[in-house]
Amino acid sequence: MLAAALALAACGKDDPSTTTTTTTGGTPAKKQPDPAAAAKKREAAAAARKQKIAALEKTRDDLRAKAKDLTAAVATLEARHAEEEKSAPDLSKLRRRFMQVSRDSNNEASRLRTMERQLDEVRASAEKAATGEIKALREKLNVLDKQHEKASDAFRKLAQEAELGVVDESPVKLELDTVRAVKQAWFKATPRARAGLAAGSEKAAISTKFRQWIGEKPLRGKVVTAVLTQSIAPKGLSASSYDFSNLDFFILLELLEADLDRKNVVEEKKGFEEDYKKVEAIELKQEALREKIAEAMAKGGGDLEVYDDLSRRVPPLRKKVAELNQLVQEYANLFGEADTATDRRDKEMDEAIKARDGAKKELAKAVRSLRSMGVR
Repeated sequence: MLAAALALAACGKDDPSTTTTTTTGGTPAKKQPDPAAAAKKREAAAAARKQKIAALEKTRDDLRAKAKDLTAAVATLEARHAEEEKSAPDLSKLRRRFMQVSRDSNNEASRLRTMERQLDEVRASAEKAATGEIKALREKLNVLDKQHEKASDAFRKLAQEAELGVVDESPVKLELDTVRAVKQAWFKATPRARAGLAAGSEKAAISTKFRQWIGEKPLRGKVVTAVLTQSIAPKGLSASSYDFSNLDFFILLELLEADLDRKNVVEEKKGFEEDYKKVEAIELKQEALREKIAEAMAKGGGDLEVYDDLSRRVPPLRKKVAELNQLVQEYANLFGEADTATDRRDKEMDEAIKARDGAKKELAKAVRSLRSMGVR
């Protein structure tokens, strides 16, 4: 009996949180919970819950601040994009001009293809008929062509010497060189603006810095004033207030450069009048011979007359088509830059909105978790 009592006492030590009672007949009673251990478990669970709530509240507060910052970033980006779009080229006007130039280019190219085909069709017949008087006239013209080439080479050499400063430059040449220098400086100063990356404050800084560069030399100011007061330019423009980050300035520069280039050719001719007169005299003889050849060809039959007419009309038309193609490409480049800027703005806005909405979604998730735990 003593051994049985010791064994029973040993079994009662298995769970310190419970106590064992024995019935009168010696049968073990049900184990009872230890109040102290149960309280300890509840305290541990409460502490864990409190820690989890604190962590969720910190996450919620961090996400709330992040969502606020990202919302502000979206608003700032919208404002910057709106400012960029204000100073961007008027695409509707550019598009109308581009469509007109494209139509002109296509129409003139179609005319050129038709004339070149006609020229090929009558070439063999015309060349076969170009005998006798026409052949003799052509031989004289060939001699004049060689003389013209020689005289022109001599004249070009003098012009090259002028370029190198061997002779005094004309005022027109100085203006032309200054326009080209202004264009180079403008390209150097405006890469971000041309790419659509510059905001309003940066554009203002570009204009201020470029205006300072212009003011370093009087001729620069004179040329820029001439650029902004061309008949094609909007009224009331001045260097003191103009936005030099505007792409329209490049187009105005191109127009003035082309005009000065034409005037410079005339000035160069004046500067080398004696040498040019030699070239001019040969050209007059050439033109007279060409007229005689045309008359002889007109007498020789329809193909000769058509051939001569087309031979004179095709070269200038080719030049016109090339110029129109170049203009179309320039407008295409402007549209390309505008499209690139638009795509960049769209991408920037998509990324900003995605980041903001992602933060808001995570914030809502943290708030729901807290509410499920009874925290508002």
